[in-house]
Amino acid sequence: MGMKEFNGTELDESRAAQLLQAHDANKSGVLELDEFDPSRLHTTLEQIKSEEQKGEETARAEKAVSLEKERQEEEITTYYTKLPGNQDVGIVTRLVSVMAYLLPLVDTVRFGLPLAVVEPALQPLFALLIPVCQLFASIRLGTLIVFIGFQALRANTELPALMRYNFGQSIMLDVALFIPSIVVSTGLVPLSFNMYDAPTSEAVIFSALTFLPIMGCILYSMFCNIMGVAPRGIPWISESAEMGMGMVPPSRLKEMQEQEDKN
Repeated sequence: MGMKEFNGTELDESRAAQLLQAHDANKSGVLELDEFDPSRLHTTLEQIKSEEQKGEETARAEKAVSLEKERQEEEITTYYTKLPGNQDVGIVTRLVSVMAYLLPLVDTVRFGLPLAVVEPALQPLFALLIPVCQLFASIRLGTLIVFIGFQALRANTELPALMRYNFGQSIMLDVALFIPSIVVSTGLVPLSFNMYDAPTSEAVIFSALTFLPIMGCILYSMFCNIMGVAPRGIPWISESAEMGMGMVPPSRLKEMQEQEDKN
């Protein structure tokens, strides 16, 4: 089309075809003399270059968004499948992780006694648990010592991550018994009873609502640890245990990033 001869502009086949399509008024397939307007051709060529540049920028932006989405998905996958730190899940680690739940197990037994009285099927379980509770009770400040010890062990980054996580979750389950303990201490729901008087219906209901959920969480956690998998499915409790290890849930991380962007 003479553009190179006219102003030294090199055209590839794609741009040449676009210029021809834009200025070939009679659709002859070539630019005739009356259609060859260098000024208009130059303007069209600049528009083509601008559109190509915008297209490249859009493609780069879309690629950046796609890469960021993939990165976030990878972070979420990593977050929910791997704990930070020592990845040992050997027999010793699993056993210690299971034993960590003795703390909330011992503290929740007293809340389940009224339920055990009216539900004989639970009595064999309590027959096993009560001696453990008595052992803890025989040690002055035994539960408090274990609680503080678990805090220290959770902070030890040299220990296996599975072990540290379960120390933290055990602590959080024990903390969850704080409110029921206050209710009992105020006398609103008396858990004490004697062999002649059965526990009140209120005490049995309170016992069921307190003991069964905590016991379910403990059994779930123990089973997961036996399988060598972190028990991370307990609402609120598991997230708190994760944060205790310095982990930030993806949902909260996104909120923090959005807050930083606003600031």
